[in-house]
Amino acid sequence: MRTGSAPRATFSFSGEIMEAQTIIVAAIDPAALAKTVERLAQILQACVHEGASVGFVVPFERNEARAYWLDRVAAPHAAGSKLVLIATLGGDIAGTAQLDLDSMPSKRHHAEVSKVLVDPAFRRAGVGRALMQEIERHADREGRWLLTLDTAGDAAEALYRSLGYSLAGAIPNYARNAFEESYDATRLMYKDLRRG
Repeated sequence: MRTGSAPRATFSFSGEIMEAQTIIVAAIDPAALAKTVERLAQILQACVHEGASVGFVVPFERNEARAYWLDRVAAPHAAGSKLVLIATLGGDIAGTAQLDLDSMPSKRHHAEVSKVLVDPAFRRAGVGRALMQEIERHADREGRWLLTLDTAGDAAEALYRSLGYSLAGAIPNYARNAFEESYDATRLMYKDLRRG
């Protein structure tokens, strides 16, 4: 398991200032993924209920979130075609992100970032930034210098822009809204790691 850490972060829960702690980001192995499924399912469910556009709609139950990790992530992760990172803060898993390495021979320089999820209780503490920085380090080690992602959220787009991602374009009506029968646009973003 490789780890990275971010600088200490200061954050507050319900207005109370907490002691600054270090965010630790690690790539987890398949056995560790199995042991953390319940917490990862909890984070996914919380993010969907907060309106995250990550492929699911409400009602979204814990068993559906658990099934996502077990049925759609575990096998490609075990095969090495998907990297799963977790971020811990104060001893608790605060977020997760994935890097899809399964590409055709002509695209072995490319990887897709997906499911950058931060537990709403840990937002604005630098967890998303730490996850993205570690994703980039892993991509670089794998020789994947072109990263792409899609996002529908303004805060997420601002984070990605601050990390050097550029907007390639937007696709209207890309995904159903998590809460209602309407369709939201997505913004496609990319970063060439060779340019820093």
